[in-house]
Amino acid sequence: VENMQVVTLMCALGCALAARARVRELGMGERAQRVAVLAMGFQPALHILGATLNNDIAMVLCALWCVVFVVRWRRTRRMSDILMIAVTLGCGMAVKLNCALLIPCIAVVFAVDFFKDLKRMKMYIGQFAAFLALSVPVAVIWPVYHMIAFQMPLYPMLDDRMTTPSSQNNDGPVWNTKNNEYAWKLYLGESY
Repeated sequence: VENMQVVTLMCALGCALAARARVRELGMGERAQRVAVLAMGFQPALHILGATLNNDIAMVLCALWCVVFVVRWRRTRRMSDILMIAVTLGCGMAVKLNCALLIPCIAVVFAVDFFKDLKRMKMYIGQFAAFLALSVPVAVIWPVYHMIAFQMPLYPMLDDRMTTPSSQNNDGPVWNTKNNEYAWKLYLGESY
């Protein structure tokens, strides 16, 4: 089991390298790059996530590299950079759906740059289409595989027995007791 922690440790190391790359992309000098690596390297959350066996640090790594490639794309407008944004965002969402919180931020960056430079509309549309064509399949391949192979629901649902106090009389606006019961009836069918 201890050998499995090497993966999370490498992800934590990758986060420090992403901090260095981000500072370099912003045009800061060597000293600022060293400070960024040290700041990220001594970040307590990075040590905790790097020592545990979960996917949180992999999502953080993907999110940090995604930000690096967004900054780089704003400077270069190259197709390779937007494809790397798609890969890192898609992998981050495949690892943990929280990475989807970057989508509105990236959309604002894309929209601002698109409307500032309408002369190159065809280039932008081609890049955005490539971005969608790559990021969406990468993001959904893992959950869809588990749905098909193991009949696992795409979204986590509350316990089908609904015996815990939190699952009874839950009147939340999005997912409540009534929606939970309906979803489990659809999912389990006659077995419910």
